[in-house]
Amino acid sequence: MDKMMPSRRTDRKFMIQAIEAMRLSRSEHSNKADPLVGAVLVDRAGRVLARAYRGNFSVGEHAEFSVLEKIASHVDTAGLTLYTTLEPCTTRKPPKKPCAHRIVAKGIRRVFMGIPDPNPAIHGQGIDLLRRHDIEIQMFPPDLAEQICVENHEFIESFSRSTYVKSEAPAKPKAARTPTSEHFRGPSYEENRPISTTDLRDLSREAVEQYRKASGIKQTFASAALWHRFLQAGFLARVSDGKRLVPTLAGLVVFGNNPAIPLPQCKIKAQAFAGSPDEGGIPERAIGFAPADISGPLIDVIERIRRFFRRHVRKVPQIRGSKRVQTTEYPWEAVREAVVNALVHRDYQDGAHVFFQMFRDRIIVKSPGPPLPPLTMDKIKALEITAPLRRNPRVADAAHRLKYMDEWGTGIQAMIWRLKAHGLREPEFDFKDGFFIVTLYGRELTPISRRLKPELIALLTERQRKILDIMSKQGRVTSSQATRQWGITRETATTDFNKLIELDIVERKGVGRSTYYVLRTT
Repeated sequence: MDKMMPSRRTDRKFMIQAIEAMRLSRSEHSNKADPLVGAVLVDRAGRVLARAYRGNFSVGEHAEFSVLEKIASHVDTAGLTLYTTLEPCTTRKPPKKPCAHRIVAKGIRRVFMGIPDPNPAIHGQGIDLLRRHDIEIQMFPPDLAEQICVENHEFIESFSRSTYVKSEAPAKPKAARTPTSEHFRGPSYEENRPISTTDLRDLSREAVEQYRKASGIKQTFASAALWHRFLQAGFLARVSDGKRLVPTLAGLVVFGNNPAIPLPQCKIKAQAFAGSPDEGGIPERAIGFAPADISGPLIDVIERIRRFFRRHVRKVPQIRGSKRVQTTEYPWEAVREAVVNALVHRDYQDGAHVFFQMFRDRIIVKSPGPPLPPLTMDKIKALEITAPLRRNPRVADAAHRLKYMDEWGTGIQAMIWRLKAHGLREPEFDFKDGFFIVTLYGRELTPISRRLKPELIALLTERQRKILDIMSKQGRVTSSQATRQWGITRETATTDFNKLIELDIVERKGVGRSTYYVLRTT
């Protein structure tokens, strides 16, 4: 590196200045989100020569244009460094000139970039163009890139329902088939795509180490032997020049420090609602996850979802043997199965996120993309899953090695078994608006007969079971209702209720003539 070039510490200072300038950006549209962009030009001695933001002089003018053509138009910029918060554009309507082309023409030596452009027409192209002209590219560190993503949330989200990026390699031709044929379409090749805007520094050492130990790999972190193994496993790829190793999409999903920076679809939107989806409701603020967008290596994402789940799930009583214990309303293992399946089997060509939504009476996990043929929704609902079909086999294999998945092909059955063992009803599966949806129902929507252990039900008379059924449907039962319903005395009704109270199934509310009985929820 040139001795007069800025140091790593001052590089960060100029990145922060670019972000500060970015926050002053002015939008030129009222009907769509425009990016917030800041740019800073620095000479070899580390002096700021120009700083600008989008719309600095005129609405719609790009920050790089303002820096290079207006503020520093009199400066010889050859060999200088530009810090910009967004990947420079490669397309503009004539006679305007794209910013990436201006940077090349001005002889800029180094460009520090905050995040890739989420626009599929530009994403990665500006970076490739600059590299082809031997301009050194470095990305902002994850903490600063995250600030840029937060500030540009609306702009990034405007592309979330489209395919986020175009493949950097020719698409694998699809075999001809009739629309009605039912054969295995094969895995997606999207997970093999190299992400040229990233490098090996974007991989989490902790995640790599956990995978290495779980897989019994002896090669040490960052060694040439380990990277060669990751190259063979499809977690790394060589870009077009054949020299540089970069993570593939699968590599970023499993090991990336923050894959949502180059790939905004690689995150989970976690939400907690006070009510039921039938009632609507406003998401509660999730302390510690604001905004509630969870991204990171696979192990970290699952752990953060677990903490989110533990924070918001209700604690409920459960009878185990002769003891009454407190437990979570849903078994975490079943919830984790739904989340892991969403991350492993989702369609990464779809720009949408995975959603994890907790309501008062259910948990909903939504992942982009339909079931992988020949699986259909009818087959899934009928549990006719005879073979493991994996849209993203490299991600699936990593999840299996990390012990986040049961034997391939048994995940849905294991989820159902765990819910039943916890006294909850079976989950429901649906495909709607481009999302595969798994719904786990809580106690409120589970029949009382499912919530009680067989040994507990065996202790009840037929009338006591019917009392519980009515209580489950109506919410409460009084002694007067019981006497009228079954033609029994008040003393007999009281005996029935006392038995249900003694078994910790029911609790008494009110006093005197206002007394009524409800199912225990705590």
